[in-house]
Amino acid sequence: MEVIKLENGWKILDTNEFIDFGQISLDVYNHENFIIEETDRSFQKLFPELKSASWEIVSCYHPRCDYEKKLFEKYPEVIALISSTVDLRKDNKFNYEYSYCGYDRLKEDRYAYPISRDWVRKLQAKSGFDDDFLLDTLVKYSSAKKRCRLLEILFWDRFEGDFCDHDDYVAFFTDLVKSHLNDALSTFYKLETVPRWDGVKLYRAYIIEDKYDLYFDDYAEIINCKYGVARCPICNDLFIQKDKRKNFCPVCSKDKIAQRKYNEQKRQRSPRYLRKVIIDMLKNRGDIDAANEFYEEAIYYENIIDQKEQDINPKYTDEIHTNREYKEWLEKKHNQYLKRRRNPSPAS
Repeated sequence: MEVIKLENGWKILDTNEFIDFGQISLDVYNHENFIIEETDRSFQKLFPELKSASWEIVSCYHPRCDYEKKLFEKYPEVIALISSTVDLRKDNKFNYEYSYCGYDRLKEDRYAYPISRDWVRKLQAKSGFDDDFLLDTLVKYSSAKKRCRLLEILFWDRFEGDFCDHDDYVAFFTDLVKSHLNDALSTFYKLETVPRWDGVKLYRAYIIEDKYDLYFDDYAEIINCKYGVARCPICNDLFIQKDKRKNFCPVCSKDKIAQRKYNEQKRQRSPRYLRKVIIDMLKNRGDIDAANEFYEEAIYYENIIDQKEQDINPKYTDEIHTNREYKEWLEKKHNQYLKRRRNPSPAS
Protein backbone atom coordinates (compact mmCIF):
# COMPACT_ATOMS: atom_id res chain seq x y z
CA MET A 1 0.00 0.00 0.00
CA GLU A 2 1.30 3.48 -0.89
CA VAL A 3 0.25 6.67 0.89
CA ILE A 4 1.11 10.32 0.24
CA LYS A 5 0.93 13.23 2.64
CA LEU A 6 -1.26 16.14 1.50
CA GLU A 7 -1.89 19.52 3.13
CA ASN A 8 -4.71 18.35 5.42
CA GLY A 9 -4.37 14.59 5.53
CA TRP A 10 -3.29 11.31 3.97
CA LYS A 11 -4.27 9.90 0.59
CA ILE A 12 -4.10 6.15 -0.07
CA LEU A 13 -3.06 5.91 -3.72
CA ASP A 14 -4.47 2.40 -4.24
CA THR A 15 -8.03 3.42 -3.30
CA ASN A 16 -7.92 7.25 -3.39
CA GLU A 17 -9.22 7.20 0.21
CA PHE A 18 -8.56 10.46 2.11
CA ILE A 19 -7.92 10.42 5.87
CA ASP A 20 -7.78 13.60 7.97
CA PHE A 21 -4.65 14.21 10.04
CA GLY A 22 -5.11 12.86 13.55
CA GLN A 23 -7.73 10.26 12.71
CA ILE A 24 -5.26 7.36 12.35
CA SER A 25 -3.64 7.90 15.76
CA LEU A 26 -7.06 8.41 17.38
CA ASP A 27 -8.36 5.19 15.80
CA VAL A 28 -5.32 3.41 17.27
CA TYR A 29 -6.04 4.95 20.67
CA ASN A 30 -9.74 4.08 20.66
CA HIS A 31 -9.01 0.45 19.75
CA GLU A 32 -6.03 -0.09 22.05
CA ASN A 33 -7.50 1.77 25.02
CA PHE A 34 -10.60 -0.46 24.86
CA ILE A 35 -8.44 -3.61 24.83
CA ILE A 36 -6.29 -2.31 27.71
CA GLU A 37 -9.35 -1.52 29.86
CA GLU A 38 -10.91 -4.93 29.15
CA THR A 39 -7.61 -6.70 29.93
CA ASP A 40 -7.26 -4.79 33.21
CA ARG A 41 -10.84 -5.71 34.18
CA SER A 42 -10.18 -9.37 33.41
CA PHE A 43 -7.05 -9.47 35.57
CA GLN A 44 -8.83 -7.72 38.45
CA LYS A 45 -11.43 -10.49 38.34
CA LEU A 46 -8.67 -13.11 38.41
CA PHE A 47 -6.79 -11.30 41.20
CA PRO A 48 -9.21 -9.32 43.45
CA GLU A 49 -6.17 -8.09 45.45
CA LEU A 50 -5.27 -5.79 42.55
CA LYS A 51 -8.33 -3.59 43.15
CA SER A 52 -6.65 -2.05 46.19
CA ALA A 53 -3.08 -2.12 44.86
CA SER A 54 -0.83 -0.24 42.47
CA TRP A 55 -0.09 -2.52 39.52
CA GLU A 56 0.85 -2.69 35.84
CA ILE A 57 1.28 -5.32 33.15
CA VAL A 58 4.81 -5.29 31.69
CA SER A 59 5.42 -6.89 28.28
CA CYS A 60 8.59 -8.91 27.66
CA TYR A 61 9.75 -6.51 24.92
CA HIS A 62 9.52 -3.45 27.17
CA PRO A 63 11.18 -4.09 30.57
CA ARG A 64 11.41 -0.90 32.64
CA CYS A 65 14.36 -1.79 34.87
CA ASP A 66 17.34 -4.16 35.08
CA TYR A 67 15.44 -6.62 37.26
CA GLU A 68 12.63 -7.02 34.76
CA LYS A 69 15.12 -7.29 31.90
CA LYS A 70 17.06 -10.07 33.65
CA LEU A 71 13.85 -11.89 34.53
CA PHE A 72 12.71 -11.98 30.90
CA GLU A 73 16.18 -13.07 29.76
CA LYS A 74 16.33 -15.86 32.35
CA TYR A 75 12.81 -17.15 31.59
CA PRO A 76 12.18 -16.96 27.80
CA GLU A 77 8.76 -18.59 28.25
CA VAL A 78 7.56 -15.56 30.27
CA ILE A 79 5.78 -13.16 27.88
CA ALA A 80 4.69 -10.60 30.48
CA LEU A 81 4.49 -10.00 34.21
CA ILE A 82 2.17 -8.30 36.64
CA SER A 83 4.14 -5.76 38.64
CA SER A 84 2.21 -4.91 41.80
CA THR A 85 2.53 -3.72 45.38
CA VAL A 86 0.86 -6.92 46.59
CA ASP A 87 2.21 -10.46 46.42
CA LEU A 88 0.00 -12.49 44.07
CA ARG A 89 1.85 -15.76 44.66
CA LYS A 90 2.95 -17.30 47.92
CA ASP A 91 6.03 -19.07 46.61
CA ASN A 92 9.01 -18.14 44.44
CA LYS A 93 8.18 -14.43 44.62
CA PHE A 94 10.34 -11.74 43.07
CA ASN A 95 10.83 -8.59 45.13
CA TYR A 96 12.45 -5.49 43.63
CA GLU A 97 12.56 -1.70 43.68
CA TYR A 98 12.40 0.60 40.67
CA SER A 99 11.86 4.24 39.69
CA TYR A 100 8.17 4.74 39.14
CA CYS A 101 6.60 7.33 36.79
CA GLY A 102 10.00 8.62 35.68
CA TYR A 103 9.65 12.28 36.61
CA ASP A 104 9.32 12.01 40.42
CA ARG A 105 11.71 9.06 40.99
CA LEU A 106 9.53 7.49 43.67
CA LYS A 107 10.56 3.97 44.60
CA GLU A 108 8.17 1.22 45.61
CA ASP A 109 8.70 -2.37 46.71
CA ARG A 110 7.21 -4.47 43.94
CA TYR A 111 6.32 -8.12 43.35
CA ALA A 112 6.54 -9.69 39.91
CA TYR A 113 3.99 -12.31 38.89
CA PRO A 114 5.31 -14.03 35.72
CA ILE A 115 2.84 -14.84 32.94
CA SER A 116 3.95 -17.62 30.58
CA ARG A 117 2.34 -19.03 27.45
CA ASP A 118 1.38 -22.16 29.42
CA TRP A 119 -0.30 -19.97 32.06
CA VAL A 120 -2.41 -18.30 29.36
CA ARG A 121 -3.38 -21.64 27.80
CA LYS A 122 -4.44 -23.03 31.19
CA LEU A 123 -6.46 -19.89 31.77
CA GLN A 124 -8.13 -20.36 28.39
CA ALA A 125 -9.03 -23.96 29.22
CA LYS A 126 -10.50 -22.91 32.56
CA SER A 127 -12.34 -19.71 31.61
CA GLY A 128 -12.87 -19.88 27.86
CA PHE A 129 -10.66 -16.88 27.04
CA ASP A 130 -9.34 -16.59 23.49
CA ASP A 131 -5.74 -17.59 24.25
CA ASP A 132 -4.26 -16.37 20.94
CA PHE A 133 -5.87 -12.96 21.41
CA LEU A 134 -4.75 -12.73 25.05
CA LEU A 135 -1.18 -13.77 24.16
CA ASP A 136 -1.04 -11.12 21.45
CA THR A 137 -2.50 -8.51 23.81
CA LEU A 138 -0.01 -9.22 26.60
CA VAL A 139 2.98 -9.10 24.26
CA LYS A 140 1.86 -5.73 22.87
CA TYR A 141 0.40 -4.37 26.12
CA SER A 142 3.28 -2.07 27.13
CA SER A 143 3.64 -0.47 23.70
CA ALA A 144 -0.14 0.02 23.45
CA LYS A 145 -0.22 1.58 26.92
CA LYS A 146 2.58 3.95 25.95
CA ARG A 147 0.81 5.05 22.78
CA CYS A 148 -2.37 5.74 24.75
CA ARG A 149 -0.40 7.62 27.39
CA LEU A 150 1.10 9.89 24.71
CA LEU A 151 -2.32 10.99 23.51
CA GLU A 152 -3.68 11.39 27.05
CA ILE A 153 -0.71 13.53 28.08
CA LEU A 154 -1.19 15.70 25.02
CA PHE A 155 -4.87 16.52 25.47
CA TRP A 156 -5.91 16.14 29.09
CA ASP A 157 -5.12 19.16 31.24
CA ARG A 158 -5.32 17.13 34.44
CA PHE A 159 -1.78 15.82 33.81
CA GLU A 160 -0.37 19.34 33.65
CA GLY A 161 -1.75 19.98 37.13
CA ASP A 162 0.70 17.40 38.53
CA PHE A 163 3.64 19.72 37.81
CA CYS A 164 4.92 22.87 39.52
CA ASP A 165 5.02 24.91 36.31
CA HIS A 166 4.46 24.63 32.57
CA ASP A 167 8.18 24.18 31.79
CA ASP A 168 8.33 21.06 33.99
CA TYR A 169 5.28 19.70 32.19
CA VAL A 170 6.81 20.34 28.75
CA ALA A 171 10.09 18.73 29.84
CA PHE A 172 8.25 15.63 31.08
CA PHE A 173 6.20 15.39 27.90
CA THR A 174 9.36 15.76 25.75
CA ASP A 175 11.12 13.01 27.72
CA LEU A 176 8.10 10.77 27.26
CA VAL A 177 8.12 11.25 23.48
CA LYS A 178 11.88 10.62 23.36
CA SER A 179 11.56 7.41 25.37
CA HIS A 180 8.81 6.29 23.02
CA LEU A 181 11.04 6.86 19.99
CA ASN A 182 14.17 5.37 21.53
CA ASP A 183 12.76 2.02 22.63
CA ALA A 184 12.21 -1.11 20.55
CA LEU A 185 8.87 0.22 19.38
CA SER A 186 10.59 2.86 17.24
CA THR A 187 11.37 0.23 14.59
CA PHE A 188 7.69 0.36 13.62
CA TYR A 189 8.12 3.94 12.40
CA LYS A 190 11.01 3.38 9.96
CA LEU A 191 9.04 3.47 6.73
CA GLU A 192 10.35 3.10 3.19
CA THR A 193 9.37 5.75 0.63
CA VAL A 194 9.28 6.03 -3.16
CA PRO A 195 8.59 9.00 -5.49
CA ARG A 196 5.06 8.95 -6.94
CA TRP A 197 2.97 11.26 -9.13
CA ASP A 198 -0.53 12.26 -8.09
CA GLY A 199 -2.06 14.34 -10.83
CA VAL A 200 0.54 16.92 -11.82
CA LYS A 201 2.35 16.91 -8.46
CA LEU A 202 5.23 14.71 -7.35
CA TYR A 203 5.21 13.27 -3.81
CA ARG A 204 7.30 10.97 -1.65
CA ALA A 205 4.93 8.07 -0.98
CA TYR A 206 5.13 5.90 2.15
CA ILE A 207 5.18 2.14 1.58
CA ILE A 208 3.07 0.57 4.34
CA GLU A 209 1.26 -2.70 5.07
CA ASP A 210 -1.51 -1.01 7.03
CA LYS A 211 -2.57 2.61 7.52
CA TYR A 212 -1.78 2.23 11.23
CA ASP A 213 1.92 2.09 10.29
CA LEU A 214 1.56 5.87 9.95
CA TYR A 215 0.66 6.22 13.63
CA PHE A 216 3.57 8.36 14.75
CA ASP A 217 3.66 10.57 11.64
CA ASP A 218 -0.06 11.15 12.15
CA TYR A 219 0.49 11.83 15.85
CA ALA A 220 3.15 14.42 14.95
CA GLU A 221 0.61 16.23 12.76
CA ILE A 222 -1.78 16.55 15.72
CA ILE A 223 0.99 18.33 17.64
CA ASN A 224 2.18 20.48 14.74
CA CYS A 225 -1.33 21.50 13.62
CA LYS A 226 -2.47 22.07 17.24
CA TYR A 227 -5.69 20.15 16.65
CA GLY A 228 -8.33 19.97 19.34
CA VAL A 229 -9.51 16.55 20.49
CA ALA A 230 -12.70 15.68 22.33
CA ARG A 231 -14.32 12.53 23.69
CA CYS A 232 -17.68 11.61 22.17
CA PRO A 233 -20.27 11.37 24.98
CA ILE A 234 -22.22 8.69 23.08
CA CYS A 235 -19.58 6.10 22.07
CA ASN A 236 -16.75 7.37 24.33
CA ASP A 237 -14.24 7.49 21.43
CA LEU A 238 -11.78 10.34 20.92
CA PHE A 239 -12.19 12.42 17.76
CA ILE A 240 -10.64 15.48 16.09
CA GLN A 241 -12.76 18.50 17.04
CA LYS A 242 -12.28 21.11 14.33
CA ASP A 243 -15.48 22.92 15.34
CA LYS A 244 -16.07 23.51 19.07
CA ARG A 245 -19.83 23.40 18.43
CA LYS A 246 -19.60 19.74 17.38
CA ASN A 247 -19.73 17.50 20.45
CA PHE A 248 -20.06 14.11 18.75
CA CYS A 249 -17.66 11.99 16.69
CA PRO A 250 -18.25 11.73 12.90
CA VAL A 251 -20.09 8.39 13.28
CA CYS A 252 -22.41 9.51 16.10
CA SER A 253 -22.97 12.87 14.37
CA LYS A 254 -24.89 10.97 11.70
CA ASP A 255 -26.97 9.01 14.23
CA LYS A 256 -29.80 11.41 15.10
CA ILE A 257 -31.66 8.79 17.18
CA ALA A 258 -28.60 8.24 19.41
CA GLN A 259 -28.19 12.01 19.78
CA ARG A 260 -31.81 12.50 20.86
CA LYS A 261 -31.50 9.65 23.35
CA TYR A 262 -28.28 11.11 24.78
CA ASN A 263 -29.69 14.64 25.05
CA GLU A 264 -32.81 13.34 26.83
CA GLN A 265 -30.70 11.32 29.29
CA LYS A 266 -28.48 14.34 29.87
CA ARG A 267 -31.54 16.51 30.54
CA GLN A 268 -32.92 13.99 33.02
CA ARG A 269 -29.58 13.82 34.84
CA SER A 270 -29.37 17.59 35.31
CA PRO A 271 -29.93 18.95 38.86
CA ARG A 272 -32.59 21.40 37.71
CA TYR A 273 -34.58 18.60 36.11
CA LEU A 274 -34.46 16.61 39.37
CA ARG A 275 -35.54 19.73 41.26
CA LYS A 276 -38.60 20.01 38.99
CA VAL A 277 -39.41 16.30 39.48
CA ILE A 278 -39.42 16.71 43.27
CA ILE A 279 -41.58 19.85 43.18
CA ASP A 280 -44.10 18.23 40.81
CA MET A 281 -44.25 15.16 43.05
CA LEU A 282 -44.96 17.24 46.16
CA LYS A 283 -47.59 19.36 44.40
CA ASN A 284 -49.33 16.25 43.07
CA ARG A 285 -49.56 15.01 46.65
CA GLY A 286 -51.12 18.29 47.69
CA ASP A 287 -48.13 19.17 49.89
CA ILE A 288 -47.80 22.76 48.63
CA ASP A 289 -45.99 24.06 51.74
CA ALA A 290 -43.28 21.38 51.44
CA ALA A 291 -42.93 22.13 47.73
CA ASN A 292 -42.44 25.86 48.41
CA GLU A 293 -39.93 25.23 51.24
CA PHE A 294 -37.97 22.81 49.08
CA TYR A 295 -37.97 25.26 46.15
CA GLU A 296 -36.59 28.10 48.30
CA GLU A 297 -33.80 25.91 49.67
CA ALA A 298 -32.92 24.54 46.22
CA ILE A 299 -32.75 28.05 44.70
CA TYR A 300 -30.52 29.09 47.62
CA TYR A 301 -27.97 26.40 46.71
CA GLU A 302 -28.23 27.16 42.98
CA ASN A 303 -27.40 30.82 43.70
CA ILE A 304 -24.33 29.71 45.67
CA ILE A 305 -23.16 27.53 42.78
CA ASP A 306 -23.79 30.36 40.29
CA GLN A 307 -21.96 32.76 42.68
CA LYS A 308 -24.93 35.11 42.94
CA GLU A 309 -25.10 37.52 45.87
CA GLN A 310 -27.61 36.62 48.60
CA ASP A 311 -27.96 36.75 52.38
CA ILE A 312 -26.64 33.75 54.30
CA ASN A 313 -29.48 31.62 55.66
CA PRO A 314 -28.46 29.72 58.84
CA LYS A 315 -31.30 27.21 58.27
CA TYR A 316 -29.48 25.70 55.30
CA THR A 317 -26.28 23.68 55.15
CA ASP A 318 -23.02 25.38 54.16
CA GLU A 319 -21.60 22.17 52.62
CA ILE A 320 -23.04 22.62 49.11
CA HIS A 321 -20.82 24.57 46.72
CA THR A 322 -20.67 22.48 43.53
CA ASN A 323 -23.14 20.91 41.10
CA ARG A 324 -22.04 17.47 42.27
CA GLU A 325 -22.80 18.25 45.93
CA TYR A 326 -26.08 19.86 44.93
CA LYS A 327 -27.10 16.83 42.89
CA GLU A 328 -26.27 14.48 45.79
CA TRP A 329 -28.44 16.60 48.09
CA LEU A 330 -31.31 16.52 45.55
CA GLU A 331 -31.11 12.73 45.25
CA LYS A 332 -31.14 12.39 49.03
CA LYS A 333 -34.18 14.69 49.33
CA HIS A 334 -35.91 12.80 46.53
CA ASN A 335 -35.49 9.51 48.40
CA GLN A 336 -36.77 11.10 51.62
CA TYR A 337 -39.90 12.43 49.92
CA LEU A 338 -40.52 9.07 48.25
CA LYS A 339 -40.53 7.37 51.65
CA ARG A 340 -42.83 9.97 53.15
CA ARG A 341 -46.41 8.75 53.31
CA ARG A 342 -48.62 10.41 50.74
CA ASN A 343 -50.92 13.08 52.19
CA PRO A 344 -54.63 12.28 51.93
CA SER A 345 -56.58 14.25 49.36
CA PRO A 346 -58.54 17.17 50.89
CA ALA A 347 -62.22 16.51 51.40
CA SER A 348 -64.40 17.90 48.68
